[in-house]
Amino acid sequence: MKQWHLILRINQIFIYKFKQGKKSLKGKAIEQGRRQEAEEPLRCAGSPRCSTWRGRRFLKSRDLNPTERGQHRSCWGIIPFFRSRAEVEGIPSASCPLPSALFNKPLPLSPLPFLVASFIFHPIAANAADITEQLHRQIDKSVVRQSTDQADTLLRIGQQQHSSGKSDKAIESWLQALEIYHSLGDLNAQGLIYDYLGRGYVQLGRYKEAENAIRRRLAIARDTHDFQSQIFALNNIGTLLLQQGEPAASLQTFAEAVEIARHVKNIEGQGLSLSNLGLANARLGNYNKAIKLYENALSFRRQARDPIGEANTLNNLGDAYLEAGDYQGTIGTYGSALRIAKYSGDRVNQLRAIDGLVTAHSSVGRYERAFDLLQQRLILAQELQNRREELKSFESYAQLYEQLGNFSTARNFYQRAITVAKILEDSKQEVRLLDRLTQMMRKANLTETGTKKN
Repeated sequence: MKQWHLILRINQIFIYKFKQGKKSLKGKAIEQGRRQEAEEPLRCAGSPRCSTWRGRRFLKSRDLNPTERGQHRSCWGIIPFFRSRAEVEGIPSASCPLPSALFNKPLPLSPLPFLVASFIFHPIAANAADITEQLHRQIDKSVVRQSTDQADTLLRIGQQQHSSGKSDKAIESWLQALEIYHSLGDLNAQGLIYDYLGRGYVQLGRYKEAENAIRRRLAIARDTHDFQSQIFALNNIGTLLLQQGEPAASLQTFAEAVEIARHVKNIEGQGLSLSNLGLANARLGNYNKAIKLYENALSFRRQARDPIGEANTLNNLGDAYLEAGDYQGTIGTYGSALRIAKYSGDRVNQLRAIDGLVTAHSSVGRYERAFDLLQQRLILAQELQNRREELKSFESYAQLYEQLGNFSTARNFYQRAITVAKILEDSKQEVRLLDRLTQMMRKANLTETGTKKN
């Protein structure tokens, strides 16, 4: 506002100086100006109604339309600041040139206000400001790009750490990425990070923290009206509730996911939600209902051409058959899951199908086949360089040998599993395995003592 007051004041000074100059232009100079003006009509903002400089029909504001009025005012407000025709013609907004008489004799203007006005109105000043603003924008964009790249790198590092079984390290990387994405206001990236954090916490058995992460993911999905992410988040929350022993609560969560998936006609979401709804019913002991839900889910899995989802549902169905005591159905279903998982390169469901088959075959006394499957599992875990799955393989070997009464070999595998737990720095697993080994050795000693007495 102060700048505009200064400009108006300078304008008033120039108008005053201009009038003083006109009064001094008497005699020959004025007459010469009149003759030249009669020969050279004055153009004003391109208006055909514009009169000559000294004529009595001089253009008035009321003769113009609103647009022309603006042009007229701006024209005569700017021109007095310039002292040559070249300067006037060089400014697009100054379309009303001064009469030729004024160019024959310099106006008695003070140089100081002219310099101030030129500085204020000079186009170079405006361009410099624009360039500075553009530079700031480029710098800001560069900073955002660098921050995004840094967060993306941390996300990838976390994925690699998670794949190699180092979930605690992965969580540290993801939390750093989350902080950057949060500062950038990137909601979609934050949602993705919360998904990964949920997986990492689950792998470490920190279910409450996993649930908190996934609920935050659900909140973001609801804020952004992302129905697919809502479906997946609800399914993840339901799964966590199941793992914490709350099947009734998970049942409601899965039912909500089914409803949303049906409403938006999401085939993939319906397959996932129905499969998990079957899982909740199985946990409640409703195996027949669970089997029907799994079979319904399989049709959507196949429609969606989702081999990973199909293998997962088949594994769930195998679990239900196993609980129901249908070993033939169990082995056939797990076998189908294993074939599909191998074909699609789905290592997670491949490992899970092997676990189910080991349980099923050992339950009916097919130990040789169970050991073959365990060998496949161990090789797969080592190929993946997944220490945690390697630990599970050693523990499964130990349990199977313990079941057969081969305690010395079982102890060897328990010790190997404990070694891996130490490498992973997983004290909980280490304590649990040591406890299992101690219990088994007590059992072995009792068995050995009983044998000697006999």
